[in-house]
Amino acid sequence: MIVWGKSGSPLVVDDLVIVNVGAPNDEAAREHFDSSLVAYDLETGAERWAAGNRQASYASPILATLAGERQIVMVNEKYITAHRAGDGTVLWEYPWADESDSNATTTQPIPLGGDRLFLSKGYGIGSSLLKISKGADGTLAAEPLWDPPIKRVMKTKFSNTVVRDGYVYGLDDVLLSCLEIETGKVQWKKRRSPEFGHGQIMLIGEVILVLSETGELALVEATPDEYRELADIQALDSADTTWNTPAFAPPYLLIRNAREAACYRLPLIEDKD
Repeated sequence: MIVWGKSGSPLVVDDLVIVNVGAPNDEAAREHFDSSLVAYDLETGAERWAAGNRQASYASPILATLAGERQIVMVNEKYITAHRAGDGTVLWEYPWADESDSNATTTQPIPLGGDRLFLSKGYGIGSSLLKISKGADGTLAAEPLWDPPIKRVMKTKFSNTVVRDGYVYGLDDVLLSCLEIETGKVQWKKRRSPEFGHGQIMLIGEVILVLSETGELALVEATPDEYRELADIQALDSADTTWNTPAFAPPYLLIRNAREAACYRLPLIEDKD
């Protein structure tokens, strides 16, 4: 068990429920403990496969197709590990960041076109762009197109990133930032008052919705040109820390913190087609 407890969600793939359980934080114990990721039968709950021996992070498994192979990608502590969806076989691994219970690895990987994978982490780490390729013998491997410390940018702590038209947006520590994916070049960073802090973001159409750590809700245009804030309201009580991920079921936006929840009806652009 990692120090802050579990925060990952299960992943349903076909007739499986896949859970990040994590191996012990001890190299000797891992030699005899081979189940950092476990798949259960969706109907019966019976274990179908267990694979991997990496320490759990606070992230969740995702399903992606990279290099023509359907796979479960898991951000563990110290490693990114990819498993074959059907039987859990480890397809490739890549050393990533450090292994620390306190410096939480939380942010989800983002699959991109061209068999690429975007990674980011806070605590001074930064971000990476990986390319997954298949060798002549059919084995898969990950190589960095750029990597920290060269690109010590997009240091996401508790939140995920969003991608639109070749650019990634996210909370780089407490600053909302826009990054060009191909080069890792920062297009802009915005420090505002009050700060966003370690809040959450969501992409809805052409707008980024930012829920700040103090419960402020801001709408920001998703453009690499400059920071353009369109609107903001104090959506939750600022006295309580808001780290929770929002949910959007058009036209309803649901947000919460540890003490209260709220539902807002958002105005939508009419579909003229």
